[in-house]
Amino acid sequence: MTARRRVDELREEADRIQAELAVAEREWSEWVIARSRVGEVLAPGDHDAVGPEAFEDLTRSPR
Repeated sequence: MTARRRVDELREEADRIQAELAVAEREWSEWVIARSRVGEVLAPGDHDAVGPEAFEDLTRSPR
């Protein structure tokens, strides 16, 4: 009986660890996606102007 109890305890612990791992992997994936998006926003390129220049363009009166 002791061996069976130990097996049950280890299975419960393995299930708990699997659940924690799934949460950690999801959080890591969300972090990677967020980091990628930040990189896209901050990367120089031919995209629409972002920053003070974009604000100035929006506040200028049409001529």
